[in-house]
Amino acid sequence: MKDIAGEQDTPFDGMSNVPLDRDDMSKVTLDPDDMSKVTLDRDTTPDKDVDTTVWSQTKRALSGIHVEPLVCCYIVSRTLLLLATQNLSLQKACSVNLRLDDDTCAALLVKSKTNISSPLNRDEVATQRLVADMLLWQLIVQSAVPCALAVFVGSWSDRLRKRVPCMLVPLASEMVRVVGLLACVYWFRELPMEVVGLVEAVPTSLAGGRMVMFNALFSYVGDVTGEEMKTLRIGIVNLLSTVGMAIGTALSGITFQKLGFYGVYGTSLSLYIIGLLYGLIFIKEVSPPNELDNKTQAQKKGLFNGFFNAKHIQEAFKVTFKDGPNNRKLRIIMLMCIAFLIMGPLNGDLSVSYLNTRARFNWNEVDFSVFSTFSMVISVAGTAICIGLLSHVLKIDDSLIGVMACAGKIVAGICYALATEEWVYYLGPLVDIMGGTIFITARSIMAKIVSPDELGQVTAIYGIVESLVPIVFGPLYTVIYKNTVDTLPGAYSLVGSTLAIPATIIYLRMYKESNLSKKNCKKSEKVENDKF
Repeated sequence: MKDIAGEQDTPFDGMSNVPLDRDDMSKVTLDPDDMSKVTLDRDTTPDKDVDTTVWSQTKRALSGIHVEPLVCCYIVSRTLLLLATQNLSLQKACSVNLRLDDDTCAALLVKSKTNISSPLNRDEVATQRLVADMLLWQLIVQSAVPCALAVFVGSWSDRLRKRVPCMLVPLASEMVRVVGLLACVYWFRELPMEVVGLVEAVPTSLAGGRMVMFNALFSYVGDVTGEEMKTLRIGIVNLLSTVGMAIGTALSGITFQKLGFYGVYGTSLSLYIIGLLYGLIFIKEVSPPNELDNKTQAQKKGLFNGFFNAKHIQEAFKVTFKDGPNNRKLRIIMLMCIAFLIMGPLNGDLSVSYLNTRARFNWNEVDFSVFSTFSMVISVAGTAICIGLLSHVLKIDDSLIGVMACAGKIVAGICYALATEEWVYYLGPLVDIMGGTIFITARSIMAKIVSPDELGQVTAIYGIVESLVPIVFGPLYTVIYKNTVDTLPGAYSLVGSTLAIPATIIYLRMYKESNLSKKNCKKSEKVENDKF
């Protein structure tokens, strides 16, 4: 190619070194070979950028996965064995405790739609009442011990920023529970129903149970998540919990019918082992700002020294209920009330719902499994829509979402209580489609108003309220069910509808407080801007 600035032929090395005059632009000609090179260079660069972008996005997505697989393994396994264990209690109550003959017990356990309108026979009533009596003390044991442990665990977790052990120890205790249940099946005639109750309650209670597990999970999510993403990430954990319950419930009935007790408990134990290994290998602790000070303190005093110090209880209560900006103390108290009013009916319902549907509709474990799966799927869909659309996209306040969810619970409780046909009972989950968002919004509000170094202690106190709930509502619901099983078995559901009314009022007050805090923040920002 001719050099435009002179007469000597020189190789073309791009346009950057060619000084062009405006009049000379018309004289520029490019060799076709040079154009192909330029075109190739321009076409290949974006492909590399796209590959890099896709890989970086994939790595970023994978790096955002922390506790989610652990939650799935824990919840699926825990839910999978519920129906099998309730059937084990019923079988032992009939065969071992009441000493009824095998034909009678088999007839009670094999439910049929042919006699759905017939009243319950006295053997069925006696068996269910015996199981209900066991549930009274079992629920107290399962709740009281974790309630006492939660404060110490939460304080220890905050001081040393140790979240992972608080997740894995309850998981290991679940494995002990499953092994104990396998022993109860193996020695079926030798061990009465009460041993099943003890095996169900004691190991998990001594490790803190579900309460300590989820307190640690939510504290960990709060540690690793930014302010704007807390609602979404907490919502994802809750959503996965609901999905896990749906999967476990869907598989529980058919797995029990096809594989029996050993198949259900063996599958459950395998999932617990997978979850434990995942936690040990992949979940890493979040280093606090004062990591070196914490390590030095732990080396001097020992990792668990002062674990059961009573001052930690006092400190946790002081931290939880201390005054703060934007009515922090009042909002924490209101969150505690919501936990009591909403978690209470939920826990009470879980303890007797299977017995209730057996009595009302002659459902067996597969029928109940189908309904529970339907309920969970509806809840997952509702939670995903609410968190994804209402919260993340439309930016609707968490408190206002809670108001809508509580209104649905009021109507759903009436459907459950008064349903005389199965299709009416199936309307309950549809009306309560937003019910799962109540716990997400409550946890999200708490994570937003509490600092990370105090979150473990506050969630521990919040967990105490949650653990007190089964102590109150478990026996309450079983007593109500025991006395209405042959008249109105669904009467206990009206308790949930009634308590959802004050919960709605509390959420409305929290919505007002949220608006006031936003206005105060805007005023403060305006004052700061005016100074400059």
